Order: sequence, then structure tokens, then C-alpha cells
Amino acid sequence: MAMGGAFVATVDDPFALYWNPAALTRVPKISLALYMSNLPTDGQYNYAAYAHPTLFMGTFSTGIMQITTDDIRTTSDDGSFTGNLNYGRTLFLFGYGIEPLSWLSGGATLKIERAVFPGYDDPQTGSATSLTESSVGMDVGLLFTSQFNNLLLRNSTLGLNLQNGLRRSMRVFEQRENMPMNLRIGLARDFIPESENRLRMAFEIEKHEKSSVPTRFHLGAEYSWRDIAFLRMGLWDGQLTYGGGLKFIGMQLDYSYWSTKEAELQNSHRISLVFSLGKSIEERLQDAEYRRMQELEKELKRQQEFEEKQKINEARTKAKQAFELGNLIQARIQVYKALAFDEPGNSPEFAQDRMLLDQIEEKLEEQRRAEEEKARERSEAELRRQQKADQIREHWNQAQAYYQDENYPAAIAEAEKALELDPERKDIQNLKELAENDRKEKIYELVETGRNLGKQGRNTEAIDYYAEAKLLAQGNSSLESFLQNQIEQLRRSLDYEDLLRRAMIAENSKNWNQAVQLYKEALQIVPNNEALKEKYDQAYARANAVNEDLLPEAQALYSQGSQAFLSGDYEQALQLYQRALKIQPYNSLLLKSIDVTKAKINERSTVENR
Repeated sequence: MAMGGAFVATVDDPFALYWNPAALTRVPKISLALYMSNLPTDGQYNYAAYAHPTLFMGTFSTGIMQITTDDIRTTSDDGSFTGNLNYGRTLFLFGYGIEPLSWLSGGATLKIERAVFPGYDDPQTGSATSLTESSVGMDVGLLFTSQFNNLLLRNSTLGLNLQNGLRRSMRVFEQRENMPMNLRIGLARDFIPESENRLRMAFEIEKHEKSSVPTRFHLGAEYSWRDIAFLRMGLWDGQLTYGGGLKFIGMQLDYSYWSTKEAELQNSHRISLVFSLGKSIEERLQDAEYRRMQELEKELKRQQEFEEKQKINEARTKAKQAFELGNLIQARIQVYKALAFDEPGNSPEFAQDRMLLDQIEEKLEEQRRAEEEKARERSEAELRRQQKADQIREHWNQAQAYYQDENYPAAIAEAEKALELDPERKDIQNLKELAENDRKEKIYELVETGRNLGKQGRNTEAIDYYAEAKLLAQGNSSLESFLQNQIEQLRRSLDYEDLLRRAMIAENSKNWNQAVQLYKEALQIVPNNEALKEKYDQAYARANAVNEDLLPEAQALYSQGSQAFLSGDYEQALQLYQRALKIQPYNSLLLKSIDVTKAKINERSTVENR
């Protein structure tokens, strides 16, 4: 009202149930609004509305509007007092708003009215009676938000509200009262939106169904200071209105003063109060996204652990079989594959693998010593011949081991080294040709599989196959360039989910630079995702960690955190470490302490869940 009634494109609270039901989608939180105003002849105009926005099903709203005048004195034809009557009209409103497109919202308000009028005098008693009538009607509204960024249309909104699109109708005495349709079209625009303060201008046209009612124009302005205090002015059909508001602790109090030019009416004060409850839709969406990311991270971690265990068990089995067959080189290769997953380097889980490696090294040392003893017994020429033969045999064994493991580039390299010493060895030449042919076939299979996966939209899996093919194509620059181009094309077509999965995998593998790059690419898709920003900041800190001395304040927090860690209070330790990290965000000691503490918390949580 303080903005001169130019509100059809501006409303963003539960009062949208009346002004424009399409704007219910702009109510950010669950809200309750109360409104009251004085009317002439001791009348009262009260209004209460409730809005409940949902995440994906639009916004539901309900309200009640009431106009009453009590203690109306009635008299008979001779002027004698016959009693007191009440006049009242109550309007029950049920609204719904939905946003099918980012620039379009729609809504409707169902109205059920109940009216109490003074009636005929009772013919027997002569006392006054009342009449009660009911009716049903509906408003429909639209809201268009400008998607243009030019100087004329940016930050602007167009609103339309057809009031009584479905007319309410009721019979009063011998006549029927039909509520006429009323069309409101308004345009609002925000100025200096980048500032913490905002100026909003609004213009509205109100067109009545009856030609006898003139078209009304409404103009309003609102200045917002830090979204806390508000000043408003307007023109209601040429009549000045003004008011203000104050927002604090989840509540907003608004006041307007109406100075009417109608002689039979009086000036009125209008007050409303809006209560906002809980989190906003944006905050609830962020919470849901954060929970989804946590579940995805746990799922990926479980999958990675399962795959790691499979690879470890496979390497252990091959190592034992090779050791029992006396193929020590192959056994050592497989043991190293298993030990590659021993990040600390001394995990008890890999004690048997380290023991087997010691046995293999001991056997190899025995073989080397035996060969040296034999070499000393031979002549110098025989020794050189034998050394050459040993080198050829070692390269031959390595080539065979790599070939059995399908590491064709390494097998070819070892075969070439052997052929440099003995170019006439047909078996080595055959192995090299076989490895080259198998490598070509393997590359073709991987490329074909990657191409089919790419056609199916499974880009992440396709990249893995192309990357494996690229490893096999080492030394062939043109083929490597072709495969790299395929990988880059697939990476550019990856959607947000693929980037997020790969980033988490890189993070779990502690490949921080790759994780930073992938999180950065994901942020280009969803730049306002706070949970994703947090993941990016964590990865960036670890990728750029430095060894530096702790500052005194950070050292104190670190010491307190270490004491809490040693006492088993890992949650307290984590809070202290994180406070210290705010002082020195790239300190490698603090980052490592945080990672170890989180691992302890997760480990204890896993044990408790079991």
C-alpha cells in the first residue's frame, strides 16, 4: 500500500496470495503474514496468510481475509430501537504457485467468500435479522523475469493478475451481486542490485471490467538499506501514499499511511507483520546437494576400496604362483604391484608381501652370487660372453613377463634391448612381432570400445579406455596425438556428474592437482554451489601445501589439537586443527593432521556402524 498499490510485479511474501499468486514462487522460506487496518465507522480489515515453499513441487499457500463492522444499530419505521446487527465478509483463500521455467512463474488463488448482511425485520417480533450468503471465485497470475542483460530490460519483472477470473456471485435480497473481473499489469525494476542497498521502482495499470470504472494507475518506489530497513512512497490513482518497514530476527514489520481523497472515508493506518521460519529454498537445496555429494563420496570410496582389494589379491596370487615356478622376476613385479597400495609403507596388512619380497630378493641375490662365482672360474672372453648372454636372458625374461602381463610397450622395449645384443635371436624377434601385433589389436579393441561407450554417452568409461590405449601407443606420436584428441573431446563433453566423480576419485588417490582442475571445471557449471567450492578449496590447499614453520597462534591451536587427538577426542582435535588452518591455509603439517584426524573419525564411525 505504501508503494501506491504497484505490487503485482514486486510482491515476494505470503501477501502474494492476494496480489499475484504467481509470485508465491518468490517466497524464500516458510512464512506467516498478518495484516490489519482500521476502516470508517469502527470497521476492521484483517488478513492472515501462510506460504509453504517446497523444493520441487512449487509453493502452497492459504489465507483468510475479513472485513467486519460490529454493533450496527437498527430502528423500526417509527424510529424505535430494534437491536444491534453485525456486518462481515470473510474470504478464505487457497493458492498455488509454480515456476516451470527460470523466467516464468504461474499461479492461481481459489476464493471462498462468506458474507453476513443485515436482513429484513422479523414480522412477528419486529427485531432485525441477518442474511448469510456464500460464493466461490478464482484469481490467476503470471510473472515474467527478464533474462536480458541490456541496459533497458535487465533486472526487471513483469507481473499480471486477473482478479475474479472466475467471478464470485451471491444473492442479496432480490438482487445478485457479481464480483467484476479486474486486470492488474505491472512492471518493476531494481536499480544498483550489485550494491548492498537497493532501489526498486514499480508501475502498474489496473483495468476494471466495467467501463464506468476508470482505469487506475499506480506508481511506487522502495529503498532498501542492507535488506534491513525500507522506505516506500507511491501514488495510488494520483493520491500520495508512504510508509516503511524493518526486518529483524526472521520477522519483517511494515507500516503504511493511507490518506484518501474520498470525503466519506477517513485516513487509515495499515500494519503488517511477516514471520519467516526455517531455511530458505536455496539453503535447503544446498543441504540436499551436500548430502548427495557425501553419499556419492562414500559410494566411490567403497567402490575404490573393493577394486583395490581385487587388484591386491590378484597380484598376490600371481606372485606366489611365479615364485613357486621359480620365475623370480615375474614374482617381484607382482609383489611390487601389491605393495603399491601400501601408502604408509609399513602397514601390517602387507607384512606377508614384504616377507615374500625379501625371499625373492634373497633368491635373486643367491642366483647373482652363484653366477659371479661361475664367472670368476671362466676366462675373460667367456665371462664377457656369459655376461652378454645373461643380459640377453634378463631382457628376454623381462620381455616375457611383461608380455604375459599384457604390458606390450615394456615387452617390446625389453625385446629390442635383447636384440641389440643378439640381432639373430629368432625367438626374441618372434616375441617382439607378437607383442607388436597384440598391442595393435589391443589398441584397436580399446579404441573401438571407447568409441562405442562415447556413442552411448558413457564418456568417463570411454576416456579410461582411450587413456589405456594411449599408454599402449607410447612411441607412436601420431597415434598418441589422435588418442589425446579423442580424450580431450570426451573431457569437454563431460557433464557435471562425470567431473565430480573423477574429481573425488583423484582426491581419494591424493592426486590433488588433478582434483583441483576437475573441481574447477565443475564450478564453471555450478558456480554457486557452496559445497563444491569447499571441496575445491580443500583440494587447492593440499595441492599448494608448503612446509613452513607454524606461527605462534597456529602453534598453540595445533598443540591443543594434538593433545585432543592423543586423548581420542578426534572431533575436538579436528576443530582445533581447522582453526589453525584458517591462519596458515597452506601449511602441510596442518593439512596432513586434518586428513589423519578425519580418517580416524571415519574409521571409528565404520566400527560403530558394524
